Amino acid sequence: MNEPGFALLDLGADSDSKELRRTMAEVKNQLDDFHRMHTSRRLDYFWLGRFDQQTTTKFHRDNAPDESILILGYEPTRVQSRLSVADYVRAAADRGLSPREYLNQCNPMFSQGERELLPYVTNIEDYQPEHFQILVINNSEADTSQKSDRLLGVLHKAEIAKRMLGERRIINSIMLASVSKDASVSISERDLQTFLESDQVAQKNY
Repeated sequence: MNEPGFALLDLGADSDSKELRRTMAEVKNQLDDFHRMHTSRRLDYFWLGRFDQQTTTKFHRDNAPDESILILGYEPTRVQSRLSVADYVRAAADRGLSPREYLNQCNPMFSQGERELLPYVTNIEDYQPEHFQILVINNSEADTSQKSDRLLGVLHKAEIAKRMLGERRIINSIMLASVSKDASVSISERDLQTFLESDQVAQKNY
C-alpha cells in the first residue's frame, strides 16, 4: 500500500452516541471479514472504552499487540482539535530501520523525534469536531522483515486548540488485535454490550 493506514467516516451531526458505537462495531465486523479473507488470522476485540479528553497528545501508538487496529468514535463537541497521523513505517524504511528500531532511535515523544517525522505527517483535514465521526487507524508495529502480509501501522496525534471548562470531548475507543483463527475470545459479549449501551464515560487526563 502507498497510503498511510487510516480512514475517516463522517456520520454527520444528526446521529447519536449509541448509533455511533453500533457503527463502530459494524466496522469491526467488516474489517474482520476482510482480514480473514486475505490472511490466516482474524481481528478480535482487545479492549473497549469511553473517555472524555481535552489533552494534546504526542505522536504515539496505543498499547496493543504488534498487529492491531484502533477504531475511535468521536462525539460532537465544541472543543476544537486537529488530528494527524505519521507514516513512521515509511520513515523507518527510508533509514534502513525496522519500525521498532525507528521508534527507539527517533522517539516522537521528544522534540527532535517529532521533527524527524514531519515529512511523513498527514493532517486529517476532513475531521469536523461538531459531527459524529469514526477514525480507523492501523496501530501496528509489525516487523516488516518477517512476512509480506503483516499490518503496517501509523502513529496518531491530537492537538487541542484550547481546553474548555464545562465542555466534553467524548471519544469511544475499540482496539482490535490480529490473532489466530482458533484463539480464545478476549472480550465477552457482555463486555461488548456494556460498551455499546453504557452512558458511563471515564475522565482521561493524558
